[in-house]
Amino acid sequence: MSATALLGWALFLAAAVALLWALSDVVLLVFAAILLAVLLRGAAQLLVRLVGLPINLSLAVVVILALVILFGSTWLFGPRFVSEGQQLVKEIYNYVGQVRSHYAHSFWFEALRGMTSGQSGLSIAPLAPKLLTVTFGTTGGLLLLIATALYLAVSPRLYVRGAILLVPPKRRRRAEEILKLLAHVLRYWMLGQLIDMAVVGVLATLGLALLGIPLPLALGTLAGLLTFVPYLGAILAGIPAVIVASTVGPASILWVVLLYTGCHVVEGYLVAPLVTRRTVRLPPAVTLLAMVILGELYGFLGVLVATPLAAVIILLVQELYVRDILGTSPEDTDGGLGA
Repeated sequence: MSATALLGWALFLAAAVALLWALSDVVLLVFAAILLAVLLRGAAQLLVRLVGLPINLSLAVVVILALVILFGSTWLFGPRFVSEGQQLVKEIYNYVGQVRSHYAHSFWFEALRGMTSGQSGLSIAPLAPKLLTVTFGTTGGLLLLIATALYLAVSPRLYVRGAILLVPPKRRRRAEEILKLLAHVLRYWMLGQLIDMAVVGVLATLGLALLGIPLPLALGTLAGLLTFVPYLGAILAGIPAVIVASTVGPASILWVVLLYTGCHVVEGYLVAPLVTRRTVRLPPAVTLLAMVILGELYGFLGVLVATPLAAVIILLVQELYVRDILGTSPEDTDGGLGA
């Protein structure tokens, strides 16, 4: 490659990075829409193979079925969930108040208050509201996400062709192969996450109910939802469960810790290996760093998309650099993605 061509590519990449940075919020929203679209399209393709319906009709059935499940669950469990959720918030506030009054003058409490009030260089206060944000910012953003996902799911080939046209003609076949591989990885990653969430949520809810812990539905649902966030989600879900268990007795705390540990052992060592064999094998350090960086920059949405985005970047590096430029196979290495 000549020096002029190399300089041109460098300028192009610099401009692309600058544009992506300026539109980063929109890019993350579009990426989340792609995840949802890939999942919907994959479910529709499965229905095509099972029943033989046309693809668009299968997609309509999948969307309607998802809405029926959503609204049916809301109608059956919504009132109880809202009631338990409100009670859970009260329990956490009461617990925090008790801890504050009991340890208000201790050394560790003063040090922690200094960190969260910004008196220390290790202040964690700016990160707290981002990690506790549980919406995509606005209702309009959520509607845009859903609408974009539906458009992408209905006509994915249209957008794939548009992306491929940006590639030089001699590289278009390779670009299409990589896009198909990306769709495959993202589809099975989303499928694996949904199964993991369902398993943890059901096991936690049933276990809490059998142990006689208050608010089992709210705590179990929270455990299932936070399973979407690798590693950190399990810890964040366990904290309110332990707080509620402390109102029952010390023995209940131990049983809840054992229950949540068991749920994530089942999810991590039995369920996840079965459903993620064809998708992501990311090193834990890469996952944690991606979540911390994107969480700090973009809040909870950044945390949600950190793992699949890291998987996409690693896959692109493996295919475009390791395989195409270095001429070696990614399978020769110990880590990375599997399919």
